[in-house]
Amino acid sequence: ATQSGRLFCLKFKTNNFHHFTFKKQQIPYTPPTLPQLFEIESGKLLLSLLDGFSIADLKTDSLSLFNDIPTYNHEGWEKSIHTFATSGDSIWMGSANGILLYDKSIKKFVQIPEKWSKVGSLRGPPRSLLVDSRNNLWIAMWNRGLYRQDLQSNIFHEFKEVETDIYDGAFSGRYLYEDSKANIWIGSRGGLFKYSYDQDSFLHFYSDPEQDGAMCDNTAFCIQEDTLGNIWLASYGGGLEKMDVANGKFQCFTTNDGLLDNTIFSLLEDNQKNFWISSFKGLTKFNPYNHEVKNYTHRNGLLNEEYDAFSYGKSSYTGHFFFGGDKGIDYFHPDSIRPSNYKPPVIFTDFKLFNNSPLTFHCDMIRMFSLLILQPLNITSLKTINMPIKWMASKTTGSM
Repeated sequence: ATQSGRLFCLKFKTNNFHHFTFKKQQIPYTPPTLPQLFEIESGKLLLSLLDGFSIADLKTDSLSLFNDIPTYNHEGWEKSIHTFATSGDSIWMGSANGILLYDKSIKKFVQIPEKWSKVGSLRGPPRSLLVDSRNNLWIAMWNRGLYRQDLQSNIFHEFKEVETDIYDGAFSGRYLYEDSKANIWIGSRGGLFKYSYDQDSFLHFYSDPEQDGAMCDNTAFCIQEDTLGNIWLASYGGGLEKMDVANGKFQCFTTNDGLLDNTIFSLLEDNQKNFWISSFKGLTKFNPYNHEVKNYTHRNGLLNEEYDAFSYGKSSYTGHFFFGGDKGIDYFHPDSIRPSNYKPPVIFTDFKLFNNSPLTFHCDMIRMFSLLILQPLNITSLKTINMPIKWMASKTTGSM
């Protein structure tokens, strides 16, 4: 609304962001209960909610109960599912009390050895799962523990924790990742670990203010490799970290470089090799090669203003991204999020000399003035300059 009596409306472009809201489903919802967002079927997310396990159908915008119940590890199933990993039709689930195996080809849970189905009771709960290229299941525990299960021989191995003064429990796992050279990376609360099968040993990287090129923060929430072989980390307060694998040096990108927040959670890679980052303040698209940043918040059409640390995922069917936050789930295909190329026209509505309008403008005059004066000049910006007589000056790229 303006003093002259005009009313204007500015509509923010939604950029093809879609939403699934729990308020609409009329069910209780607490963001921390939302686990890794996992698509069990195309367009259907398996969610661990306060009243049990449900399927969020994004195509019909509806919620229904997940009726398949395991015949073992009932305690873990009833509490919550935190993380998932897939291998063919096998879906490995990390519960509050251990591991579950679901075969989606027959839509049933499959019995597994009790020792590793109950692994959560040892150091629980599992925070991250990974089935690597050697067909081993890796299990990183929230509270100090790292395990590997050979899915061919069923040999179960517990790794001895690396001794460090950096954090009480270096193997307090947050994320597991396999790079293009089959190295296993463990993001933890005690730094970053690199496991080599050839040497059967770990390299430990951590934050040290006295060491040049050290990690910016000791927590690695998420890990992603770029096409150049660099390893990127989402950290807790240290921003986005880039590790040059050749020399082990880290470079940090923070709010000073355009990020919304220095605590970030996800690193989802799109088809153009950009990283999509979730944080407490919104989403960021980050180009790891030229470091270009584009931020998105509720002003751009997102449902959420704040995202949960582990509530995100990528569709293996369509490539859609899912991000869970304080109000529900935002989902979209990254290729559909494009900057607007619209350039609004510059229109003169008045001209003043000594604070008086020497001419009475009307619609036809304004239209003609814009066509005859503004367009040939290709005006790019307007500014006011101080002169003995105040004029409105324009910067042009042409001449009259």
